[in-house]
Amino acid sequence: MDIDALSSLPSLGPFDLTSPGHQTDEQVLEEFESLFLSNLLKKARSQEEDDEDSLIPRSPGRDLVEDLFDTMLSREIARGGGLGLAENLRQRMKDAQDEQPAKGEETTR
Repeated sequence: MDIDALSSLPSLGPFDLTSPGHQTDEQVLEEFESLFLSNLLKKARSQEEDDEDSLIPRSPGRDLVEDLFDTMLSREIARGGGLGLAENLRQRMKDAQDEQPAKGEETTR
């Protein structure tokens, strides 16, 4: 994933972390971290070699159960504080919002 390419995307504007919908912003950040962790777990699982002596042979059912397990595990990790990704993003959004001049305030250069 090319992180620099993300800077070319149009801005959605500042997040209002002081609004009554603040909890919703937190839930979105937690869900983002959960999706990130889920993809990380799935990628790690895909790197393991298929062992012929495996108790449960590779099958669509096994793949489904592993996907569900990865999804639920990542949600619980994110809900418990996760890797700190959601908190880091929340702080960055707050800092970016604080750096913007208040409405009616002119910037001087």
